[in-house]
Amino acid sequence: MKIQKLFPTNSLFLTLLLLLFGFQSVFAADGLTSVKFTVKNFTMSADAKQISYDVYAKDVDAVDPVQSPGFTIRLSILQTELGTNEKTVTVVAGPDNNLGVQAPTMTLNGSNWLMKFLQLTTPLTNAAALVLSDQGDGTLLATFSITNTDGTAFANPLNFTLLHSGTALANKSSFAVFVPGTTNLATSSTTAQPASNFIGLGAYSLSPPAVAPSGLSYAASPITATAKTAIASASPTVTGTVVSYSVSPALPAGLSINATTGVIGGTPTAFTAQANYTVTASNSSGNTTAVVVIKVNDTTTGNFIANKAANVFSLYPNPCTTEFSIQGVDNNHQVLSVYDLTGRKQIIREIAGDVTMDTSGWPVGIYTIDINGVTTKLIKK
Repeated sequence: MKIQKLFPTNSLFLTLLLLLFGFQSVFAADGLTSVKFTVKNFTMSADAKQISYDVYAKDVDAVDPVQSPGFTIRLSILQTELGTNEKTVTVVAGPDNNLGVQAPTMTLNGSNWLMKFLQLTTPLTNAAALVLSDQGDGTLLATFSITNTDGTAFANPLNFTLLHSGTALANKSSFAVFVPGTTNLATSSTTAQPASNFIGLGAYSLSPPAVAPSGLSYAASPITATAKTAIASASPTVTGTVVSYSVSPALPAGLSINATTGVIGGTPTAFTAQANYTVTASNSSGNTTAVVVIKVNDTTTGNFIANKAANVFSLYPNPCTTEFSIQGVDNNHQVLSVYDLTGRKQIIREIAGDVTMDTSGWPVGIYTIDINGVTTKLIKK
């Protein structure tokens, strides 16, 4: 019964209640407080001859859907920043903008370029109106693109400030909004949109998108170096812009690659067998690679063809079963090769001094042991 006292059921009260809620609904949406605009996705074409941007409109009304029969969007850029030559513009409506767009223009307004596109068709029904999204940036109204009519490129980089166009009749942006549930325009539908309703005004710097480098090569490859002797710098040849260079695996001790220029240089400190090194040249769009072959000889053995008389060695035990030792090898780096009876090379490795070899996995047979061209036979039982 307290409920009856608080909410009487007489028809007069119900009428007042409906009028009250109806009044709020009629004036819940308007063209200023119900809409926000976002300007984003500024891009420059690869040839620097076109710049583009997107304009979104978002429903920020907390009560009613925002329905629009039309709009005019204007933005400004200083003429000195965009160039004084004549501009050609195009505009493409967003995929969810059922109104479409028309009349893109770019005209001088004092010292500024005034960029405009609009849609002034007035639907007679709510069903034909543009219903704005309240998610993310809202509904994409259009993509606006600018080129120089004479076909020249824009400055690279292109630095400019996107400005609010103003509130005067010839400069303003406006967004028509239906009174919810009607085809009557809200009173603010022709009012100039303030700068505070635009997100994305401010300074920009545009450059063409980076193209992945290609065609990396090193004319100096293969590089044959000698330990403790500086190599001649090896410079790359590449097409495109490279931000950084890297190499894998690591270069022989004492050698390095300049991460900015890609130049390989330095003084190798020790013997390193010939190996392939993959150099990668990269930028934000991709990379290109080249294989550089590098070999570092020991200072005393040159190309490893040493005096055979200085490389007399012996094998023990011979015959062997599970292992044998190579004795009498000097401490300089030597190349050891093992061949089977067919002449097929089974092992190649570098040694320095005496070494023991594991033969537990070798088939029974006769093998040729070669160290820098000096050979002897080994019997495996």
